[in-house]
Amino acid sequence: MLVFPITNTDMAHLRGFSGARSLYPPTASFPLAPHVLEWFVRLRFPGREHTRIINGVPEGWKQERLASACESAEDGDWIESKDQDGDDFRLLQISNIGMNEFVETGNFRGVSEETFRRLNCRSVDPGDILISRMPKPIGRAWLVTEMPWRMVTAVDVTILKPNDSRLDRYFLLYHLNSESHLGHCERRLRAQLAPGSLSVTWFLCL
Repeated sequence: MLVFPITNTDMAHLRGFSGARSLYPPTASFPLAPHVLEWFVRLRFPGREHTRIINGVPEGWKQERLASACESAEDGDWIESKDQDGDDFRLLQISNIGMNEFVETGNFRGVSEETFRRLNCRSVDPGDILISRMPKPIGRAWLVTEMPWRMVTAVDVTILKPNDSRLDRYFLLYHLNSESHLGHCERRLRAQLAPGSLSVTWFLCL
């Protein structure tokens, strides 16, 4: 992952294009806007067009692991059928995680408040990014939105809580759902001795 220093002048350029957040569309189903392609793919940001590229990275930029830009990243919970005994929390399954969308399957499963506390479950909150560690496609992600229920998720889903002071979660979401990243995940899965799912540790080393 690339991190680059940004000045107030740079931010003025960003705001000049309908606000920074519009640069990071929440879905990956349409092409990059021309200025996004120019700035973040060809790396020609306004005022920095002649920046030297050193070891594949623009001068002044640095490479960091995803882990350094997140508050936490943990697997969901191992909740057996016998513990799916209530409706205080909706249990999100792999099949509910789409390409930045919640996929309603009609397969409602839930846990009670008592079970949530007894198993020390992790809550899923709006703004979290859920990453599917199983196909297909493996690595797809959903930025959690407000839902009519409290949520937990299954063990084969990673719960990512980005640090907004280090990373724009919309930009991360776009990257996670990009063809290049999903292809990288698929190749990694095939290369494993025991293919099935990717670990949360592997995602944090991106």
